[in-house]
Amino acid sequence: MKSINRNRVWIGAIFFIAIIALAVPGIIRVNKITCESQFGPCRPDLQMSLEKHLGKSLIAAKKGVGVTLRDEPLVKSFDVRFKLPAGIEAVVVEKKISFGLKDLKKNAIALVDKEGYIVAITNTTNLPTVAGVDLAEGVGEKVSASQLFALELVSDMFTFYQVKEGTFEGDGLVVEIPKGPKIIFPLEGEKSVLFSSLRLIISKIEGEQGGNVDSATIDLRYKNPVISY
Repeated sequence: MKSINRNRVWIGAIFFIAIIALAVPGIIRVNKITCESQFGPCRPDLQMSLEKHLGKSLIAAKKGVGVTLRDEPLVKSFDVRFKLPAGIEAVVVEKKISFGLKDLKKNAIALVDKEGYIVAITNTTNLPTVAGVDLAEGVGEKVSASQLFALELVSDMFTFYQVKEGTFEGDGLVVEIPKGPKIIFPLEGEKSVLFSSLRLIISKIEGEQGGNVDSATIDLRYKNPVISY
């Protein structure tokens, strides 16, 4: 009999704990929300957005924080956890911004990730940048294939020649190397082939012109590149 009563007590205790576990998230109000990314504490504007869910129940706050992070263009992925006694911890992985697309008419720079998505609009940047008109669209939109190709070209130009600015002109991308030639790239093709051709042509010009290449224009838009002075 004592064994049966003891079992009943244990069953009752477990049932009571289960009820509390289910009820507490809907009763306790969140009084602290923290956010960390791979770069450290989250940006102040993102932290402020998350703190709008303070004072809500654990269930509502967790759901709200998840929605906020899902709608955040700079966030690639995230995890939201309960943090005792009444807090929420958000761990996010932010997208890495790689390029700048400058719209000369709008005087704005779209910051673009490697996949070509615009993650922010700003006025200045130190990233490799391509300038033109009617370029920058809204946050979350994807740039065109030709724009992304041009951005990747300028990024490579920075790696090889420390040049990180280019300009759209007609159907080409114009880049000028300091004390070097002006190059006109096509807006599609094989980047490795283009750069191999460019290096060979510059070496040839340097040999023929005694190192004086700053007056040359190398047009790589054609099967047989055109060189003019």
